[in-house]
Amino acid sequence: MNWHHPKLRRRAVWPEQPPSTELLEGTIVHTSSFTAPDGTSVNDYVPELGAAFAALVGAGEIMGNQLRPLGPPLIATVHLGISDVQVQVGAFLGADAGAEGGAVFRLVDASHYWLAYLGTQGHGGLRLRGGPGGDSETTFPFTVNPAGHQLLVQAVGANLQVWVDGFLVLAGLSSVHQSATKHGLWVADGGAGGGRLATEFMLSVP
Repeated sequence: MNWHHPKLRRRAVWPEQPPSTELLEGTIVHTSSFTAPDGTSVNDYVPELGAAFAALVGAGEIMGNQLRPLGPPLIATVHLGISDVQVQVGAFLGADAGAEGGAVFRLVDASHYWLAYLGTQGHGGLRLRGGPGGDSETTFPFTVNPAGHQLLVQAVGANLQVWVDGFLVLAGLSSVHQSATKHGLWVADGGAGGGRLATEFMLSVP
């Protein structure tokens, strides 16, 4: 489906063209399976490939080969140095009513970034933080699978896509934060402490 949010349309680079729906081949530059001793901090975790994470907001630890937040929602990023990217997150949503897991991309700072997420209530979304008209969000439904999900974001130029379990759920055009080169994870447990949500993470350059 296409976005219909007026803020996104207003920022389109090529407003006369439809957004791309093609998923490109990418070169993998970062992989994390979160295989580490329980209690390992996200800042101390060593990825299988690529640069280490830095916790920008909140704190997180490895538990049972999954990344969970400690307290407030966690944003952990990798400074890739490239704005065009594919971000893939394996998300196990757990049982917490407010739990969310997702991919942060084109992050400028803690108040300016894009976030694609999945939640335990069978809804997902794409949030824009710090856009020209403020914050905005476009949502989509999905069926929660207790075995987990694969969330993939592709950002190439102004073309943005969100894929869930191999299906394209959002595609649109926006140049907001297009020059930002940090990408990473968002993990929120809903306040009950059971949201060990990120099971794997991968960055690719299309």
